[in-house]
Amino acid sequence: MTLESHHEINPGVSEPIFCMCVPCPYASTPCALRSTQALDTSRSGEWLTRRWAGRYELTFAIITPALIPGAFADRMRFGPMLLFIALWHLLVYCPIAHSTWMTDGFLHKAGVLDFAGGNVVHVAAGFSGLVSSIIVGKRTGYGHEQFSAHNMLISVLGASLLWVGWCGFNGGSAGHANAQASMAVLNTNIAAAMASLGWMVVEWALKGRPSVLGMISGAITGLVCITPGAGYVNVTGAFCFGIIAGPTVFFASQLKDLFHFDDALDAFGIHGPGGVLGGLLTAFFATESIAGKVRCRHSLSHKRLHRITL
Repeated sequence: MTLESHHEINPGVSEPIFCMCVPCPYASTPCALRSTQALDTSRSGEWLTRRWAGRYELTFAIITPALIPGAFADRMRFGPMLLFIALWHLLVYCPIAHSTWMTDGFLHKAGVLDFAGGNVVHVAAGFSGLVSSIIVGKRTGYGHEQFSAHNMLISVLGASLLWVGWCGFNGGSAGHANAQASMAVLNTNIAAAMASLGWMVVEWALKGRPSVLGMISGAITGLVCITPGAGYVNVTGAFCFGIIAGPTVFFASQLKDLFHFDDALDAFGIHGPGGVLGGLLTAFFATESIAGKVRCRHSLSHKRLHRITL
């Protein structure tokens, strides 16, 4: 199995890295435990070291399974959860990441655009959370007792930390401190802000008043939705991502009440539909001037929707 980047790589580098089956932006060697050597940084520090590139990609690998327990919170013991997460990482995350981000992956060859993990992270974790919550069952008292956020201050603090951290995930996925990275960070903020606004307006209209929890849920929705297209769309696209995502995912998050599954923290309700919607919108809003001809050629055709895999 050969690992190459979903971003551009330095063609002059061929040293092995430590990658643990996780897609590294600069890897071109078989996936295994190998010695780590630094990337050539003679070009004014433009290229990251291979060691740090691998560690950066490992942050995606570790955050993705951490999303799943949000769907079955309060219902699984710690030991079995660790076993589940380990198996899920190897059997689900690694194949999806490789097929989407590596140049020999079948989704990559099909033209799937996923800049920072819309499919790899959010769709995979969201739908896995849905299945997990159904298999594990409902919490005791679900449907009879009210389960609400017990500390809104901590909820806002957590959402704020997520927002800031998301700029690192999306911006860093460019692989360089360049115009695409700055555009990805800008798009991330615009989409989050507009989705928060959209969620607030819909909640206000339907329930008679907005809520802080709804606004931070909308912000996370925008962050999820823009992830696959952060480095591929312009600010107009990011604006549309947020405006569409807020109301759409608001209604999608209500599916748990309709179908009576216990998605404790809306891990599926936000990440599943948000990731799918982001992938679809990327197909429509990706622009050649931002993404480049090679990466974006499929998204510019009239049949670009067929290039997106859910």
